[in-house]
Amino acid sequence: MTRRTQRWMRLTAVLLVLGLLAAACGDDDEVAEPAEAPATTAAPAPEPEEEMAEPEEEMAEEEMAEPEEEMAEEEMAEPEEEMAEEEMAEPEPVDFGDSVTVNLGHPFPARHPIQARALEPWSALVNEVTGGTVTVEFFAGGALGPAPQTYENAVSGAADIGWALQGYTPGRFPVTDVIEMPFTFSSASQATDVLWTLYEEFEEFQNEYSDVKLLGMWVHDVGDMWIAKGRVDTISDIDGLTLRAPSPVQNAVISALGGNPVGMPAPELYDSLERGVIDGLFIANSGLSSFNLYEVLESGVHCNCYVAAQFLAMNLDTWNSLSDAQRAAIDEVSGRVMSMNAAAVYDAAYESAAQRVVEAGIEKVQLDEAEFAQWRAATQGVIDSWIADNSGNFRSQEMYDRMLELAAG
Repeated sequence: MTRRTQRWMRLTAVLLVLGLLAAACGDDDEVAEPAEAPATTAAPAPEPEEEMAEPEEEMAEEEMAEPEEEMAEEEMAEPEEEMAEEEMAEPEPVDFGDSVTVNLGHPFPARHPIQARALEPWSALVNEVTGGTVTVEFFAGGALGPAPQTYENAVSGAADIGWALQGYTPGRFPVTDVIEMPFTFSSASQATDVLWTLYEEFEEFQNEYSDVKLLGMWVHDVGDMWIAKGRVDTISDIDGLTLRAPSPVQNAVISALGGNPVGMPAPELYDSLERGVIDGLFIANSGLSSFNLYEVLESGVHCNCYVAAQFLAMNLDTWNSLSDAQRAAIDEVSGRVMSMNAAAVYDAAYESAAQRVVEAGIEKVQLDEAEFAQWRAATQGVIDSWIADNSGNFRSQEMYDRMLELAAG
């Protein structure tokens, strides 16, 4: 095993442990659901050693005999000088080049768990593996531009790195929209792993991000349906309900289920539910804590309705301005590795939210198999439309089928 491989494994373990420990210890109220787009989208125990039979007396005497002087000298001989020097030699220092500070802009609060528990540990590793030559400086709360501009800012260089949801720019990421197809995933970690496999297997997925250096891509925790008054037990109970939709894809899902979707900024949700402006909403479960929605909800439906993708993208000129050694080191701690850590942060937030739902006395409806089949049938048109609308541009049917295969895992 090379020293570089050992270092990669050590850094990967550190990144995952840092994020998971922080996620487990975090404050639920800090879990901010991203402001979403307008609704127009141990090693196994070792085998026990065989019982050692008592050796015959002759064998015992042989094993206990003093070795001949020549053999003793051979066993105790020092390794050859050349070999000893090779094994003890320090790795040659890497010239990472000039020091540089890059900015990272996003539209969320600085205390957002993804910044605190995923991106800050990642940035610390970036600094470490580049020998202290690359520093990431955070600009939260839209300081470098509004949410819908985050990706384009990374493309143009208005920001060195951007983090946001693909859904902030509807129509810009038709390939990535596959991950939002309804009722597919049960956790952020599952969906993020599938997302990366699709990205690696489909060239058209990679092409969607050809104008940036994609450092990370993950999804938030699973979203369900939540109702302010009463409850939804069957699909017919959704008829006429006004439900907040978090993205264009979920806008279509709500319509297919018989509801009236509306777009609404997340900070307005509490008042709108309390005053009856909306009857309910689709939201990532962690968002319930962010906006303290437990107080204005009576019930929910466990439907694993959707997940939504997020990106961490660097401007290509900024990336190319780094030295070869800096780029190689950053690659070691980015991509799927850091993305799975971000997903784990969201999954921990989901579990905290689930506990608070119980404590708040909110009923969570579990659909039986027959009822859930009706929900799936009603929304099949959303999937069919996405496939048909994109079949001329990329292998949409093959990609969707592959996603289901991976999700079934």
